[in-house]
Amino acid sequence: MKKHFTVRIGILLSAILLLTSLFAPLPMAAESSWSADEKGIYTVSTPADLLAFAANAEACGWYRNRIVRLTSDIDMTGTEWIAPKKFRGFFEGSGHAIRGLTLTGENRALAFIGSLDGATVRNVRFESGSITLTGDGSYPVGVIAATAEGADCTIENVYTAMTLTAPTVESGRVGGMIGATGYGTNVSFKDCLSECTLTGYKALGGFVGATGYAGTAVFADCVFAGSIAKANSEAGGFIGREGGVAVLTRCLSLGSVEAAENQYSGAFAYLDRASNTGNPIIFRLVDCYTYDGAARNG
Repeated sequence: MKKHFTVRIGILLSAILLLTSLFAPLPMAAESSWSADEKGIYTVSTPADLLAFAANAEACGWYRNRIVRLTSDIDMTGTEWIAPKKFRGFFEGSGHAIRGLTLTGENRALAFIGSLDGATVRNVRFESGSITLTGDGSYPVGVIAATAEGADCTIENVYTAMTLTAPTVESGRVGGMIGATGYGTNVSFKDCLSECTLTGYKALGGFVGATGYAGTAVFADCVFAGSIAKANSEAGGFIGREGGVAVLTRCLSLGSVEAAENQYSGAFAYLDRASNTGNPIIFRLVDCYTYDGAARNG
């Protein structure tokens, strides 16, 4: 009798534990540990905060009215960075710097943010650090974002000074700010400075590696003062491969651009007229100058 009683007690306890697990409260969303202030602004002041931004950006649905604001300089040296896949909000740097960001990956897009979609990034500096792509695939690489796709994006008062390397034969679309823009995507750059060092195979640009067809890239009061070295082809101080509409106003190309074949490179951009069929390529320079002081218009 005692044996049967013990068995029944064991069964009853097992049932209670099962019911408890079924009706236990679900874990709270990741955002619960990092929420907005009373004005709806998410503040970032430490490496941990920046990692929380990356973890929450996609999971919590970053709509276009979300604001992320840096409140201090952040040193990411020695911290593994896993970029958020997409960002649609406002990233306000408040004049602060993100330093020591280091990414190395094989056969995947690499950047601080995977893709911008209708986003604004402004008043931030990316100082030191490096991004290195390995493997045989062709994936975009950029400091701010690997790609800008979808709705219009704005980059304003941003400074980048990182080393970007994509040495494999198939690699391409390496940009000092954005790796590549999507088909029909419009991106504007204002008051920006790129001092990045880029090494790769093709489509290397001081600001954008390659622009998408039927899209526009507008630059105003921007400067490229970095270097592009060892490009096999398609290199430019602002755009590595221009395939849409680009307008540069009061811009300076002061850095060095080296390519194996000079006809595929330029102080400001290489125009991809051969590949782009059906969509016009428009490239206009207004009061722009190169390192030798020569004026560029037209």
